[in-house]
Amino acid sequence: MPNMKKSFLIYLSILIFLCQNSFAQSSGTAEFSLTFKFAKNIPVEKLDLHYSYTNGNTFYKINYKVDTKKNRLTLFVKNHFIYGVTFPTIIFTYNEQLYDNNSEEKIEIKRQYYFITKKTEYYKEAYKIKYKFKNELPNIIVEAINKDQAKYNVKNIATLAWEGRNYHLSNRMVKIKKLTK
Repeated sequence: MPNMKKSFLIYLSILIFLCQNSFAQSSGTAEFSLTFKFAKNIPVEKLDLHYSYTNGNTFYKINYKVDTKKNRLTLFVKNHFIYGVTFPTIIFTYNEQLYDNNSEEKIEIKRQYYFITKKTEYYKEAYKIKYKFKNELPNIIVEAINKDQAKYNVKNIATLAWEGRNYHLSNRMVKIKKLTK
């Protein structure tokens, strides 16, 4: 009986060792481009681009080219990703000066357009999808339906809300003036 107990403890030790040292995550690298069209009332040449930093999905290289004649922008991306970590959100912004209806004073407004992904690490053949931003529908959400077959559900939506929260995230931010005295 003592040999059987010793053997069991050895097997158990080996099993624990293998379980602790065999954990791994799949990762990959992808290089692709995405083209975004903008409605005529959105000045593509004035856009600034940003992305949300995401641990587990990082860019090796990211830049863009503007086509003012077609009012579109092409994003060139090379990213490294861990499966299960979603692609970073891309945010397009520009500032405009408008008159406030309440005070007839000029105010600065920052418009924002969000490209958000759900369940998507990278975009296999996503360059074929036509993305278009409009002021009425300033957010694009892309969700992978079947990654192996490169099928995506693409929606333009008007407002963003945090799921489960009563919180509205606006696509228009008004700059608050700093008092000088």
